[in-house]
Amino acid sequence: MVFFHRFMLKSLGLWKDTQRSVTGQEEDLSVDKVDDKLSDEKVVVTEEKPVEGMPATVAAAESGLELAGLGTLPMQDCDCSGEDIDQVREQSAVDESCMYLNKLFEGINRYLEPFRNFFNNLLHPVYRVTTDVYAYMFFCDFINFFIMVFGYWAFGTGGSEDGVASYFKRNEVPIPFLIMLLAQFALIVIDRALYLRKYILGKLVFQIFMVLMIHIWMFFVLPAISHRGFVEDKNLPPKLWYFIKCIYLILSAYQIRSGYPTRILGNFFCKKYNYINYFLFKGYMLVPFLYELRSLMDWIWTDTSMNLSNWLKMEDIFANVFLLKCIRRAEEEYPTPRGSRRSSLTKYGLGGLLLFAIILIIWFPLLLFSLGNTVGRSLLPSDVTLELNIGGYQPLFKINVQQGAIKPLSYDSWRLLQAQYKNSAGALAFLANYDAADVAVISINGNSTAVWSISPPSQEALIQELNQTSVALHLRWQFTRDIEDVKEFERTHGDEKVVNLADPALRRELAAMLSGDAEVRGVTAPPILPKYLLVSRAGRVDVVRALDGEMYRNLTLRLHTGAFQNLSGLSEWWQVQGSCSENYPYPFLPDTDCSYLNIIVFCDKVFPQALSLLSGYGIVGLYTTFVLVASRLMRGFMAGTSFTIMFDDMPYVDRVLQLCLDIYLVRESRELALEEDLFAKLIFLYRSPETLIKWTRPTHLQPRLQ
Repeated sequence: MVFFHRFMLKSLGLWKDTQRSVTGQEEDLSVDKVDDKLSDEKVVVTEEKPVEGMPATVAAAESGLELAGLGTLPMQDCDCSGEDIDQVREQSAVDESCMYLNKLFEGINRYLEPFRNFFNNLLHPVYRVTTDVYAYMFFCDFINFFIMVFGYWAFGTGGSEDGVASYFKRNEVPIPFLIMLLAQFALIVIDRALYLRKYILGKLVFQIFMVLMIHIWMFFVLPAISHRGFVEDKNLPPKLWYFIKCIYLILSAYQIRSGYPTRILGNFFCKKYNYINYFLFKGYMLVPFLYELRSLMDWIWTDTSMNLSNWLKMEDIFANVFLLKCIRRAEEEYPTPRGSRRSSLTKYGLGGLLLFAIILIIWFPLLLFSLGNTVGRSLLPSDVTLELNIGGYQPLFKINVQQGAIKPLSYDSWRLLQAQYKNSAGALAFLANYDAADVAVISINGNSTAVWSISPPSQEALIQELNQTSVALHLRWQFTRDIEDVKEFERTHGDEKVVNLADPALRRELAAMLSGDAEVRGVTAPPILPKYLLVSRAGRVDVVRALDGEMYRNLTLRLHTGAFQNLSGLSEWWQVQGSCSENYPYPFLPDTDCSYLNIIVFCDKVFPQALSLLSGYGIVGLYTTFVLVASRLMRGFMAGTSFTIMFDDMPYVDRVLQLCLDIYLVRESRELALEEDLFAKLIFLYRSPETLIKWTRPTHLQPRLQ
């Protein structure tokens, strides 16, 4: 009974073997006593002659005498020649140096012995209770990976608190950020390799390396790079990363002390068979490339007789059997009476949820864009540019206005605008999509902001071209909106209107004005200035056709010549004025100033940032990508299951599951021939439906298989 109790305490790591330590202490005490005895002994030399044929040094050494004392002997008592005495003295000096070296080594060994015993007991203990905390260590590294991603601003150089998101918006990846992520990923892979090889010495070296590098990086390198002290209040991500890493190091030290388990079987989520493990394992399988990475690393660093193809088959079979075991366990714990109808809660809960999801997928694109003016936010232009030129010559008129000349339409003017088109169904339908906050009134000064700096030869060529042939008149407009947070939309939108000056009389008047004819006060161009413009979400600027049949109005061009105080000589500039009166073209605007070019601009609402990613594809893009992909996934879930009935509806999977676990067991025991035989048996089961039916038949329906 006493020996059984001692054996149980040893297996649990609770028995302290004191015999080894007592023996070590006795050896140390005996060595100390011998050293003290040798140091206190006096040299005693008798007149006795050495044995015939034996050197004096050998005789003295055998008698235990210290040769250093030979130098004090009287010459008449030693029957030796001078040469013999010199040899004895040289030999005594050599022996003294050897004795001092031996004492030095003994002293060094005495101080290094605790370290040697520590590492020997750690790496080669008499007994140990193994444990497996690798999954918790992996979770620590997984959490630290995301801390580094989302808190990169605290690890980088001069980063803002926006973190790596600001770099991703510019489609940039900082080199230090990439190096840190690759280093973190490499540490995870190395830790997995050591775990699969059960290499305690390598894990110990890796632990020491990690401790040194982490503390050097966190307390010396990182503060020098980021210019932030580790103890600063706002420097939270490095502190959190260091805290999680300390937990990892504690778990790693516990793993080294306890040792790796002899058998590493299955997945961490496959220890129990219930709904929690079922959904956790499903989530693990959905993580991109996690299942593939784990399978490849396990095959590389595990001794096995399987090739990669058979290994992946084995992993897939085990995953399928485990999920079936969880489902069968749930069916046993929550049985359904035979022949009973399904409850309304199940039908309307599960079935109603799936029905609602399918309907939402079908109508989601139309619903999204129909609610765009409801959930979107108004965003008027912040910058407007208007440019007028003839052919490819220097622009006649170019002006840029900003927010001071861009004002939202007042609510009273909006009501007057609606009343103006109350008899037009198309106009009312168009106006119903907007509010007063979505309409901007742009007032542009008619005088160009730049002088007309055309060269005299180019001006003469323009005059000749106007007198000889028709010339195209271009009016370009460009709008800019501040939408930096919505990257799917362009900030700048523009368009142009081109009018061909085919009337010879109009061209002659314009040529005369360019030649300096004072009688020509101005030239009226054909309708070219739009009355209403629409800035859409897609980045286009279109002329509104629903409000007025006459979408454009005329422009009057005047060329002015004058002198300025800061310029030598005469300068020329253009003045542009649109056709305007009190009731034309905007009777709903109060106090219309005809010296300005007024344009009404309707702006589509911009989606919030959360919906901008989807809305950027457009209606057709969403139907061709999102809806079709979702339909294929739903079809795979609801159809095509008839081909897998034999494997998905096994009523009793315990025998197949036990066969998979046996394969894992013999693999860990290095019985590779038996592993190959058992895997061949598993493959035969899946190739033989009749045998698989026998193996998966419940125990109460057939006797136990032999």
